[in-house]
Amino acid sequence: MALPRTQTTTEFIFDGTSTFSHEVKINNANIEITPEYFSGSAYKESIGGKRISDVRGFRVKINLSYNASSEPDTFQDLFNDLISAFKDGNTSTGGTFSQLLIGFGGEIQDDSNNGIPFVLEDLSYTQTYRNQIGRFVPSITICSENILTSIPEDLEGVL
Repeated sequence: MALPRTQTTTEFIFDGTSTFSHEVKINNANIEITPEYFSGSAYKESIGGKRISDVRGFRVKINLSYNASSEPDTFQDLFNDLISAFKDGNTSTGGTFSQLLIGFGGEIQDDSNNGIPFVLEDLSYTQTYRNQIGRFVPSITICSENILTSIPEDLEGVL
């Protein structure tokens, strides 16, 4: 039996007037897949008394913080681009930002047809101090815009 992967290669595609991407490895502990239901419970009961699954699909959430990746330099560039894109709609390439697409497994090469659209859910930052030196620690949570009908293959081990 193979051990589950602890990291997933993820490509963040900034779609707009000039499309570019960042490829980073994210710890699977920072990726959350939750089922979405048509009603409040996971099952319904039919007229005949059988249980019917009420799962509508799945939603992916990614919590990005500096400890979420083994590549801090690439991650810092990604943070700067995410913050400026969601803040004022501009990107580091000088274009305008319209949509964030994410591909899992590192197979997508700036192709906006294959990515999953994501939206910003939460953006916060804290100031931490160690040895009287303050450090800016941002935390960004992004959520899939659409409900996925199936879990992407590279995320099946995350559950």
